[in-house]
Amino acid sequence: TARMINANHNTESLLLFANDIVEAINKTILSHNVSMLAIGLSRPGLLERLIEGNVQRSLLAACRIPILALPADWDGVL
Repeated sequence: TARMINANHNTESLLLFANDIVEAINKTILSHNVSMLAIGLSRPGLLERLIEGNVQRSLLAACRIPILALPADWDGVL
């Protein structure tokens, strides 16, 4: 978030706790009038998918706004 703010992007971050994280993110998108969602992808591994579920894939399927998906090892400039 700090890097996006420093690049003069209108950016806000929010920490969510929920049983259904995808539903919580979608409700937050609607209530905050979000125009784009940036997500970090996890490294491809069985353990991560078992622990995290596949939140990223579920978000890609459920969201109705553009999503910027960043690779786990990405360290580029926005």
